[in-house]
Amino acid sequence: MEVLAEREQWSRSEIADFQLQKINQIWDYAITHVPYYRRLLRDRNLPRQFQTLGEYASSVPVLDKATVRSAQVLSDTPRPGNWYFTGGSTGIPLAVYQETEATNEMAWCQYRARVLWNVGLFEKRALLWGHPTQITPGSGHKLRQLFTDLMLNRIRFSVYNLGKADLLRYLSRMREFKPVQLYGYSIATYLLALEALRGNIEVDSLRLVTLTAERATETIRQTIEQAFETNVTEEYGARECLLIAYEDRQHLLRIREDNVMVETLPLGDGCYRIIISVLSNPSFPLLRYDIGDLTEKPLTETNVGFSLLAPVTGKANDYLIGASGRRIYAGVLHGLYHYPIRRFIAHQFSDGKVLMLMEPNGPATNMDIGSMERKLRALLDGQEVEVRLTESIPQTSLNKHRWIISEITNAQPRQSVHSSPMM
Repeated sequence: MEVLAEREQWSRSEIADFQLQKINQIWDYAITHVPYYRRLLRDRNLPRQFQTLGEYASSVPVLDKATVRSAQVLSDTPRPGNWYFTGGSTGIPLAVYQETEATNEMAWCQYRARVLWNVGLFEKRALLWGHPTQITPGSGHKLRQLFTDLMLNRIRFSVYNLGKADLLRYLSRMREFKPVQLYGYSIATYLLALEALRGNIEVDSLRLVTLTAERATETIRQTIEQAFETNVTEEYGARECLLIAYEDRQHLLRIREDNVMVETLPLGDGCYRIIISVLSNPSFPLLRYDIGDLTEKPLTETNVGFSLLAPVTGKANDYLIGASGRRIYAGVLHGLYHYPIRRFIAHQFSDGKVLMLMEPNGPATNMDIGSMERKLRALLDGQEVEVRLTESIPQTSLNKHRWIISEITNAQPRQSVHSSPMM
């Protein structure tokens, strides 16, 4: 842990030297043992060692999910480890192989992010999470999970059950267990906070709430802070490398640059693709891997310490497209209404029409649906829209909430707007 703390104070040149050394180690293994990289070396006549990170970034092409899904990046002789599934929030869940040693290194980086907020390694924690999807047949994995939770002094709540009775039960168990940290999906934690406020239920033991997996808006943060009266931070990670970025004591999102190298490539519309190179796990090397996420600004390098990452706006298809072709992100939609809303989901069909479902947080008698439709239509440059109220919005199969689901794959301006069948 002390080594990880020291790295956070490295100079920019020390960070670059460390990353280059790690990249070259993985590259040397990959071009020998991994089919995709052997072919890449031959077909593109790439160097066997890179002299700078710039040479690496300009030489190695971006790795897409389709290539990873084809298993071409698995070593011929993988080191001991396990298979895992990603969450699938950018599409179909992806199988990734992780060496045991790499998994441990990544986990220590996560532990360090908690220590920054005075949460010790074995202090009590509560997880508001989905069921793990490790590729392990039989019931043995569930027993290992229960054993691991017990050893790590944590309690687990399922995000597959978020009804009023479920949330009240979670809050009651938290009051009994007295965790110092709550770690969970942003939307699920927000719903738990709303229930705590409604019932005036306090969980005095909490020192930190960590939100992940979904974008946390200011409304979500403020509600959780009010409900639990503690620090609220965001963590940006993925199954492929566990931790990508974490909030420091100033609430700045720092890239864990000893765990992953991050590039932000412009899309040409004010957004940037997040490209990662995992600095461990040579048996399944992900070098210049397009993880499918977008950010609103390029990363900011600092002279001392890890680089800063701007807020992650969502997945590559988590935006609406106006008739002019401009992108509208979920955060903008929160300003369209002034009513108590638990959550919403906006579905844009392939012809441009938008259906917005809204789940009220209480009686909906005073809601002006027509006004919301007019605001949304103006925001989308005249695109056809429909707003509906619903008692409950279903989660995805892995119980992450997606504010926006789009069937449009690019942001080309539209000459005309057509209607589409409603789902």
